[in-house]
Amino acid sequence: MSEEPTKDEAAAEAAKETAPAGAAAAAGALPPEELAQLRRRAEERDKLFERLQRAVADLDNFQKRVKRDRQLAEEAKLRQFVKDLLPVVDDMERLDAALSGALSPDDVCTAVRLLRDKARSVFGAWKIEEIEAAGAQFDPAFHEAVRFQETGDAPAGAVVEDMRRGYTMRGDVLRASQVVVAKEPAKPPAAGDAADAEPAEGAGKE
Repeated sequence: MSEEPTKDEAAAEAAKETAPAGAAAAAGALPPEELAQLRRRAEERDKLFERLQRAVADLDNFQKRVKRDRQLAEEAKLRQFVKDLLPVVDDMERLDAALSGALSPDDVCTAVRLLRDKARSVFGAWKIEEIEAAGAQFDPAFHEAVRFQETGDAPAGAVVEDMRRGYTMRGDVLRASQVVVAKEPAKPPAAGDAADAEPAEGAGKE
């Protein structure tokens, strides 16, 4: 038969079981002032988090609106540029129709020059400028060398021919000029070298 615990042993066991619960209850019991302060801090934290969420959402909407406005502005500029070019296209069509009639070569040249001037006028309104390459020193930022040409009429590295005109827009290169660049002519052999290259008179004769 098992021995029954004595009254003292039973009391000790009961004390062990109830002690942790009592200690936890004592630790969890905070003064009302501290509880109220914790609640206020939790409310402030929640409000700050809500404000942060709204700020993030506002920033995202602002970025989207700026991107959309920039796209609309670029499209509006492009539409205006095309509208400015349309009169040039109209004149080209009129010239094409007129070429089927009895136009003299002088009239054709005059019409082409007028078209060129009108196109340049449109370019000028949009700050599109021609790159003046001929006679300038070669600059890889504005020029594209197509070939080199030996010449004594221009210093080495100078542009001697503008094969395809380049353009800038507000200082930025739209298209580089394709150019021919001067280089020094090959030097003829010295007189002494030429004499050495030619066989001496009577050489090889017995």
